[in-house]
Amino acid sequence: MIEFIDHTADVGIRVKAKSLEELFKEAAYGLLNIMFSFERDSFPLEEEVLIKLSAEDPEELLIAWLNELIYLFESKYYAFRNIKIMEITETTLKAKVECFKVRKEEVVCYVKSATYHNLSLHRTADGFYEATVIFDI
Repeated sequence: MIEFIDHTADVGIRVKAKSLEELFKEAAYGLLNIMFSFERDSFPLEEEVLIKLSAEDPEELLIAWLNELIYLFESKYYAFRNIKIMEITETTLKAKVECFKVRKEEVVCYVKSATYHNLSLHRTADGFYEATVIFDI
Protein backbone atom coordinates (compact mmCIF):
# COMPACT_ATOMS: atom_id res chain seq x y z
CA MET A 1 0.00 0.00 0.00
CA ILE A 2 1.35 3.42 -0.99
CA GLU A 3 0.02 6.69 0.37
CA PHE A 4 1.26 10.02 -0.96
CA ILE A 5 2.07 12.72 1.59
CA ASP A 6 1.88 16.45 0.98
CA HIS A 7 4.93 18.25 2.28
CA THR A 8 6.00 21.87 1.95
CA ALA A 9 8.02 22.15 -1.28
CA ASP A 10 8.67 18.38 -1.31
CA VAL A 11 6.69 15.17 -1.74
CA GLY A 12 6.55 12.04 0.38
CA ILE A 13 5.22 8.52 0.54
CA ARG A 14 4.09 6.22 3.31
CA VAL A 15 4.40 2.54 2.43
CA LYS A 16 3.04 -0.45 4.30
CA ALA A 17 3.90 -4.04 3.37
CA LYS A 18 4.00 -7.59 4.71
CA SER A 19 7.76 -8.01 4.24
CA LEU A 20 10.90 -5.91 3.92
CA GLU A 21 11.24 -7.09 0.31
CA GLU A 22 7.71 -5.96 -0.52
CA LEU A 23 8.28 -2.63 1.29
CA PHE A 24 11.36 -1.85 -0.81
CA LYS A 25 9.53 -2.74 -4.03
CA GLU A 26 6.47 -0.66 -3.10
CA ALA A 27 8.66 2.32 -2.16
CA ALA A 28 10.35 2.06 -5.57
CA TYR A 29 6.98 1.99 -7.34
CA GLY A 30 5.87 4.97 -5.26
CA LEU A 31 8.91 6.88 -6.51
CA LEU A 32 8.09 5.80 -10.07
CA ASN A 33 4.56 7.18 -9.68
CA ILE A 34 5.88 10.52 -8.42
CA MET A 35 8.37 10.96 -11.26
CA PHE A 36 6.58 9.67 -14.35
CA SER A 37 3.30 9.45 -16.19
CA PHE A 38 3.29 6.68 -18.78
CA GLU A 39 0.65 6.54 -21.48
CA ARG A 40 2.14 3.81 -23.61
CA ASP A 41 1.86 0.05 -23.76
CA SER A 42 5.42 -0.82 -24.73
CA PHE A 43 8.44 -0.55 -22.43
CA PRO A 44 11.30 -2.21 -24.35
CA LEU A 45 14.11 -3.49 -22.17
CA GLU A 46 17.18 -1.30 -22.51
CA GLU A 47 19.34 -2.88 -19.82
CA GLU A 48 19.10 -5.14 -16.78
CA VAL A 49 20.93 -3.44 -13.92
CA LEU A 50 22.29 -5.27 -10.89
CA ILE A 51 22.18 -3.19 -7.73
CA LYS A 52 24.13 -4.19 -4.61
CA LEU A 53 23.90 -2.00 -1.54
CA SER A 54 24.87 -2.13 2.10
CA ALA A 55 24.09 0.24 4.93
CA GLU A 56 24.21 0.61 8.70
CA ASP A 57 20.47 0.07 9.20
CA PRO A 58 17.21 -0.48 7.27
CA GLU A 59 16.41 3.24 7.04
CA GLU A 60 19.77 4.05 5.47
CA LEU A 61 19.37 1.07 3.12
CA LEU A 62 15.97 2.32 1.96
CA ILE A 63 17.38 5.79 1.23
CA ALA A 64 20.35 4.29 -0.64
CA TRP A 65 17.97 2.09 -2.69
CA LEU A 66 15.69 4.95 -3.71
CA ASN A 67 18.62 7.24 -4.49
CA GLU A 68 20.17 4.53 -6.68
CA LEU A 69 16.93 4.39 -8.70
CA ILE A 70 16.97 8.20 -8.99
CA TYR A 71 20.59 7.99 -10.16
CA LEU A 72 19.61 5.55 -12.94
CA PHE A 73 17.21 8.17 -14.24
CA GLU A 74 19.68 11.05 -13.88
CA SER A 75 22.60 9.20 -15.48
CA LYS A 76 20.87 7.19 -18.24
CA TYR A 77 17.29 8.47 -18.39
CA TYR A 78 16.13 5.05 -17.17
CA ALA A 79 13.02 4.03 -15.34
CA PHE A 80 12.23 0.45 -14.43
CA ARG A 81 9.47 -1.97 -15.27
CA ASN A 82 10.34 -4.93 -13.05
CA ILE A 83 12.30 -5.40 -9.85
CA LYS A 84 13.60 -8.74 -8.66
CA ILE A 85 15.01 -8.55 -5.16
CA MET A 86 17.41 -11.46 -4.94
CA GLU A 87 18.61 -10.90 -1.37
CA ILE A 88 17.55 -8.52 1.36
CA THR A 89 18.44 -8.16 5.02
CA GLU A 90 18.13 -5.14 7.28
CA THR A 91 21.55 -3.92 6.06
CA THR A 92 22.07 -5.40 2.57
CA LEU A 93 20.20 -5.51 -0.72
CA LYS A 94 20.87 -7.22 -4.02
CA ALA A 95 18.36 -6.65 -6.82
CA LYS A 96 18.00 -6.85 -10.58
CA VAL A 97 16.11 -3.99 -12.17
CA GLU A 98 14.80 -4.13 -15.75
CA CYS A 99 15.28 -0.64 -17.18
CA PHE A 100 13.88 1.22 -20.16
CA LYS A 101 14.45 4.70 -21.56
CA VAL A 102 12.05 7.41 -20.44
CA ARG A 103 10.66 9.92 -22.93
CA LYS A 104 10.92 13.56 -21.89
CA GLU A 105 7.15 14.06 -22.02
CA GLU A 106 6.73 11.22 -19.49
CA VAL A 107 8.60 13.07 -16.73
CA VAL A 108 6.16 14.89 -14.47
CA CYS A 109 8.41 15.57 -11.46
CA TYR A 110 12.18 15.70 -11.20
CA VAL A 111 13.17 14.18 -7.85
CA LYS A 112 16.60 15.23 -6.58
CA SER A 113 16.90 12.67 -3.79
CA ALA A 114 15.28 10.63 -1.06
CA THR A 115 16.01 12.42 2.22
CA TYR A 116 16.42 11.61 5.89
CA HIS A 117 13.88 14.29 6.83
CA ASN A 118 11.03 12.61 8.80
CA LEU A 119 12.36 9.22 7.69
CA SER A 120 10.95 6.22 9.51
CA LEU A 121 10.93 2.48 8.95
CA HIS A 122 9.47 0.17 11.59
CA ARG A 123 7.33 -2.88 12.27
CA THR A 124 3.75 -2.13 13.22
CA ALA A 125 1.78 -3.86 15.98
CA ASP A 126 0.04 -5.99 13.35
CA GLY A 127 3.41 -7.27 12.00
CA PHE A 128 3.66 -5.13 8.86
CA TYR A 129 6.61 -3.02 7.82
CA GLU A 130 5.83 0.68 7.43
CA ALA A 131 8.06 3.43 6.05
CA THR A 132 7.76 7.16 5.49
CA VAL A 133 10.12 8.86 3.01
CA ILE A 134 10.26 12.50 1.92
CA PHE A 135 11.76 13.30 -1.50
CA ASP A 136 13.53 16.55 -2.33
CA ILE A 137 12.10 17.90 -5.59
